Amino acid sequence: MLIPIIGQPGPRHFANSRAANRSGLRFKLASAPHPLSSLLPSSSMHRPSQALTLLDIPPEVLLFICSYLDLPDLAALAQAVPSLGSITSDPILHLQRLRIVCPSRINHSLFGTSPEGHGFRPSVGDLVHRGVMRGLNLERRWRMGVYFYSRDSIIQYERGRALTKRHLSHLVSVQLTKRVPSPASAYKSLHAALILPDVESSSTNVSRTLLPIVRQLKWCLRRDQLARNFKTGPYANPNDRMAFWTWLESKGRSIVQDGERLRLAVCPDLKRKIRFYETLSAVVAKGH
Repeated sequence: MLIPIIGQPGPRHFANSRAANRSGLRFKLASAPHPLSSLLPSSSMHRPSQALTLLDIPPEVLLFICSYLDLPDLAALAQAVPSLGSITSDPILHLQRLRIVCPSRINHSLFGTSPEGHGFRPSVGDLVHRGVMRGLNLERRWRMGVYFYSRDSIIQYERGRALTKRHLSHLVSVQLTKRVPSPASAYKSLHAALILPDVESSSTNVSRTLLPIVRQLKWCLRRDQLARNFKTGPYANPNDRMAFWTWLESKGRSIVQDGERLRLAVCPDLKRKIRFYETLSAVVAKGH
């Protein structure tokens, strides 16, 4: 009895087996029917050599594929292939599309996160900081797990707003009372206190630096006018002048306060006149 001796397979043997497997796989793929061939019409079954186009796919398959497309994609598809316009505008397609797309979008908006790890959906704290949700200690109640939309919470919030408005109105009224009064009211208060305002100080035609000079000039003019009235006025007569001095000593002290200005106005200074006559006499002496 002969026992055949089988040697170990070499590299050439493995290469030949792999090539045989590839050729067998190609034959199986070529001979296998198309996955959508059961959905195709019978006329296309007899054309295995012709390429399968988009228009050869049944409408049911196209509707199923289009249910995963968004509205811009459907509009672009209808514009590129006008014959598919009836499919892209089918109401059943849009209903199915809403059932597929909307849950994923809602899930993404509610529970999706950014690359940094921040959630797309704002929390109660974010809404409080943005001013969307308002209430007293709303964020603290939310963290404690307390229901913050009860009737008592709403009443407290409304009362808090009323107190805030009252506090703000009080602050505004205090600031308004601290303001400087207008010039008209200031003049009225001065007149009420029998303090007449200075004309030069309230005038815009006089510079602030010239105010002392203008006041001195006005005083000089008034002094000269008062001295002139004493010399040439009704008190030039000695009898009238004595009557004036008698009135001034008795009742005029309470009205006219005695001072250097009054003395100079009633009796002008003689230093300038004395100096004038002294210089005149010196000039005359030099001439002789």
